[in-house]
Amino acid sequence: MIYPKPTSEAQLTYDDSSQGALLQPPYPTRPGTSVSIPSGDSMSPHMPEPIEHALRPLFDVLPINQAMGRLLVNGQAPSPHTALVHEILADPALKDKGTIEAGLWLYVDDLERSHAASQDLHRPSGSFWHAIMHRREGDFSNSHHWYRKAGQHPVLHRIDSGGGGGGAGTAVGAYEPHAFVDRVERAAAQKSDSPDLVAMQRLEWVALFEWCVEHH
Repeated sequence: MIYPKPTSEAQLTYDDSSQGALLQPPYPTRPGTSVSIPSGDSMSPHMPEPIEHALRPLFDVLPINQAMGRLLVNGQAPSPHTALVHEILADPALKDKGTIEAGLWLYVDDLERSHAASQDLHRPSGSFWHAIMHRREGDFSNSHHWYRKAGQHPVLHRIDSGGGGGGAGTAVGAYEPHAFVDRVERAAAQKSDSPDLVAMQRLEWVALFEWCVEHH
């Protein structure tokens, strides 16, 4: 299934106000715009063939249900997949695709390299990756700041926070990233990697990564 193209990246605007105002009910959701976490060793069918071919080696060795298994990654050992990601990013199919680079480094828990990539992306998708990076390092106030910079990004339409994914095809719960940051902060205080929060972290990544592939 190919998602309909909503607002283009160039038409998005920043919103650095109203911390809790992103896509709260009763924001309308549209059938067919939610995404669910792929199972097994399948990452996502929603990529052009050249990009899918370039990314397949990573998704084969690190499928989505094994990636990003911790909410916070401070102090974690260097990723064993760093060399593979460097090799993938050298593929001509990914040339000058900084939003994809920022997402890939997050996928392998390399926050430093993801941060370097997202800092050079002066548009909403870059701010969104930047927000995720800070949340995963435990800098929650900075994460809120960059989610505000990302504004009402169209990818939020695709994220089903109510559990209606998995083939349901309808977003039954509007994703509110600031509320998610707060939930992760509470879990971090309890030193918990809640399976529900990890699942939502993966769902958020899949949705944003697919958006970036479509709108790079």
